[in-house]
Amino acid sequence: MAFGTECLKTSFQMLFSVINLSNINLGQLEIVLTLVGLLSMLASISCTLFLSAKCKDSLTALLVSLVIVLLPIFAYTALGASWISCILPSAGIGLQNNFLYQLANFNYLHIGGMSFWTPYVILISAVIEISIFLFLTVRTYCKHQVA
Repeated sequence: MAFGTECLKTSFQMLFSVINLSNINLGQLEIVLTLVGLLSMLASISCTLFLSAKCKDSLTALLVSLVIVLLPIFAYTALGASWISCILPSAGIGLQNNFLYQLANFNYLHIGGMSFWTPYVILISAVIEISIFLFLTVRTYCKHQVA
């Protein structure tokens, strides 16, 4: 804010490299990062809600959800950009595996003859996980109340 809001019209390519796939400016980048961060947080929260409805005690739910939240960070450090580091609920938020770095890189995931850019995988998996985990949470909780 010290230099004004005119800098938000600067190209995203000036931030990391001239060679980027994304044709957006820094203002659009901030909006995209906010929305994807929100989706990743909602996916992580819905996974934690499902685990707390499924597990018998709160300590087990806490430990399993902590492992699931931290697993993409360790998987990205050990394996690089892999399916494990991109499809888990907290894939968009992390240290080196966060959405910003994936947006600036040329990481692709392959299945057969198809290739998928990692930001698309992170975004689509977060949206799918939110709906699946919330549905499973409600179903598990309803079964828990009936029993």
